[in-house]
Amino acid sequence: MTFVARTLQVVGALSIAIITGVCSYIAYSVATNSDQVDKASSKDVAFVFNRSGLSTTQEFKVLSSFESVRSGTGDHLDRYCIQLSEFKIADPQEKDWSAFSSLDVTAQGVVSEALVAGEAEQCFIGKAIDPAELKTYVWSITIHRRIANAYDVILFDPTTKRLLYVGYKS
Repeated sequence: MTFVARTLQVVGALSIAIITGVCSYIAYSVATNSDQVDKASSKDVAFVFNRSGLSTTQEFKVLSSFESVRSGTGDHLDRYCIQLSEFKIADPQEKDWSAFSSLDVTAQGVVSEALVAGEAEQCFIGKAIDPAELKTYVWSITIHRRIANAYDVILFDPTTKRLLYVGYKS
């Protein structure tokens, strides 16, 4: 009987230790999980250049950034406003950049939504944004029941030489 009692004591102690560890981890995650505002570095936005075919050797500066807290399902809103020294695209990806007018209706709707979510007027120096003036790179769109619930869009304003990346998932 003492063996059974000892086994139950060990199992109980291990269970308490595991529950305490899990609760501590959850409490730490909740306490330290907050939106990151203007904390992105050049290394943090390198993926935008790599994916879109923009030259990574040019000088650029991250003017503003916002990275929201990820929910348990990955919901988030990220936006980066980047000042470029030049707009130079590698040949294979040049065809992926297009004018707003050449996008299909779904992509135009996503770009319009990205302009609002990305606070484009702040990035593009407070001017009224005409999507027709922007070069667009629609990286991805996820549609569920005819509604875009996730997208990654890159917008470039030639007059300000500023690039706006907006990543969203709901």
